[in-house]
Amino acid sequence: MPEPLKVSPSELHVTAGNIDSHAAVFAQTHRSTHEQAGQVALGAGPASAALPAMLAAWESDAISFGEHFTKHAEGHRAAATAYSRTDANGGERVGDASSAL
Repeated sequence: MPEPLKVSPSELHVTAGNIDSHAAVFAQTHRSTHEQAGQVALGAGPASAALPAMLAAWESDAISFGEHFTKHAEGHRAAATAYSRTDANGGERVGDASSAL
């Protein structure tokens, strides 16, 4: 017989909050580093020509990472809500069944 699934909705909410915190630190660090990189004076040459494209790609990646963080935090919150709802509905059905006996 399989083991029962043990999920703590409160732990899922805590994890979602932790993901949000990591996302905020990532975003702040990225903004700061991106600003510093944008102020680099490379002079003329291939490195100087490549810098704008590198920064644009870096910005695109940061947006993607931010969306990834958000998606996972929201997924944890949705799972917590679904597990809580399932537990509540299951409890009601057990109560209804026992009342019918």
